[in-house]
Amino acid sequence: MNDGAVAYSNVENVRSDKIWRFIERCWTLYSEATAVDTRAGGPGLRAVIAVGLRAKGSNRGIIAQEDALTAIIDDLANGRTDRDTAVAEARKVRRVFDIVPQLQANFAFTRAYEAEQAGTDGGFPGPNLFLDEAVFADGIPSWIRAGATIPWRPGKSSLSTSFVPLAEIDAVTVESARTVFRTGDQLRELLNYPGGRRHIG
Repeated sequence: MNDGAVAYSNVENVRSDKIWRFIERCWTLYSEATAVDTRAGGPGLRAVIAVGLRAKGSNRGIIAQEDALTAIIDDLANGRTDRDTAVAEARKVRRVFDIVPQLQANFAFTRAYEAEQAGTDGGFPGPNLFLDEAVFADGIPSWIRAGATIPWRPGKSSLSTSFVPLAEIDAVTVESARTVFRTGDQLRELLNYPGGRRHIG
């Protein structure tokens, strides 16, 4: 990614509040960042909010590395080993870096990344924030103004979905927003397409 950023949120199983809070905060951040960029002479940002299943991440490798290095440092500090041995042992520790467990096998991230990379040629002109329509339980509410639906059918058919470019989001109560978005259980049912359903929306 060039000058990119990633944010993620797990969805509650039986409530949709967290989806709304995430979208609301992303919209605020996107709007402010795009305003700053355009004032500085830039083209503005292109952003994508997508949904997808995620394999439960593991940080075992990171923890194992930290534990091994901590043990070596403790042995050196407490006189149980000498400097040369400590350096030799540290070199044997498996290096783990640039790993974010929450983004490993995260198909929301994959979908968002692929859509963003498709760019204007793929139907995603910037600056815009594109929202995966799968989040909506029953269509786009009147307090969210958006452009025309973009059916997205990439080569990897399992990533297919539909997006809308957001234009404006009005202030709304959490109670009102709660009825608009799918819960985690509803999204899981939609995304766990048994029998090979090829796309959402």
